[in-house]
Amino acid sequence: MNLFHTFTSVTSNYIPKANVLAESIKKFHPNSIFHLVLSDTLSLDIKKLISDKIDSIILLENLPIDNLMSWIFKHDVVELCTAVKGVAFKQIYKDYKADKIIYLDPDTVVFNSLDNLTEKLNHNSVVLTPHFCKPQPDPKSIEHYEISVLKHGVYNLGFLGIRTSQDGLDFLDWWNERLINYCYDEIARGLFTDQKWMDLAPVFFDFIKILKEPNYNVAVWNLTQRRISGAVPDNILIDDLPLVFFHFTGFDKNVDIAMIQKYDLPRIVLELRKWYEQKLYEMGQQEIGSNACFYSFYNDGEKITPLQRMIYRNNEKLQLRYPNPFSTANDSFRTWFSDHYDINEQELYTPEILNDLPAETISSILNATINELNSLKKSKFWKLREAYWRFKRKLSIF
Repeated sequence: MNLFHTFTSVTSNYIPKANVLAESIKKFHPNSIFHLVLSDTLSLDIKKLISDKIDSIILLENLPIDNLMSWIFKHDVVELCTAVKGVAFKQIYKDYKADKIIYLDPDTVVFNSLDNLTEKLNHNSVVLTPHFCKPQPDPKSIEHYEISVLKHGVYNLGFLGIRTSQDGLDFLDWWNERLINYCYDEIARGLFTDQKWMDLAPVFFDFIKILKEPNYNVAVWNLTQRRISGAVPDNILIDDLPLVFFHFTGFDKNVDIAMIQKYDLPRIVLELRKWYEQKLYEMGQQEIGSNACFYSFYNDGEKITPLQRMIYRNNEKLQLRYPNPFSTANDSFRTWFSDHYDINEQELYTPEILNDLPAETISSILNATINELNSLKKSKFWKLREAYWRFKRKLSIF
């Protein structure tokens, strides 16, 4: 019997995705153990929607993290769910004496047995997958994918396999220490959550296996160089090999008819997306897919702004003075912020305020702003706006 543990890390709105993932693993490995790491509150209504394929729920509040409330406040939702991955690996090993532990992002689905993967963990303490294994085919793809990987990390940490040998545990100690202290989306500082650290791992550790087989961790960023064929869902082939797991991050945004035509991708790509959307619907996506994380708000329900997190994150004196920055008492971090930044939300990034911030915080703000603008340009609204003005310009010719 090939017994191993898998886990994923989510807030409540991603529980439907975690349900689909757990179900897909149990289909091929009914005796494996699946853990849900939840960085959110667990209400009775939420608990009812958790699949019986999930064997245990590990709450963030029960993980051994020093100064927990202060630590949580420093992270946005994505940073939080990635920052807990190292300590979750360690906790699963401690509680279950697990020999092999596999992390998969919640928006991943397993389509075939993981036996070949777990076999590799018999001989390697750590297994990683790169975002892609071949050069991108054209300038547009280079700009969109290769340059993105240079910013976000060579290896996709939507998957990580670890055998808890002494080598594996040493690796975990190294990675977890960096996640606890530096798991931030601050690309200008060379940080992107948990991923950028892994660029260093093959240099520091000789026991890492880089898995380049094309049927693992298939995603939108490597579809241009992997041939997909067959039928959804039980006979999908990647370069004529059975698909093992597909990573659906960005699949709803980046895979459209124009992309399929440009790269000559078969219709199966859209069929796969439609299949996944249906699975999410069956698992409660409509009910909780838009839920906000409990830790996105102060205790009275007011939303925490990115600037408030950044100022707190970069000021150790504030962290010592306000160990629970979520508090809304009279003497609280929020009160301090209001006293020192007596402005409304629309004026948060004035020159006067920027002058008071560390350089890395300003870089993070600029990076976040650029990301928001890029997302806007990719939105349906922006495309409709551009089409409207093209039409207006044509009319003006006559």
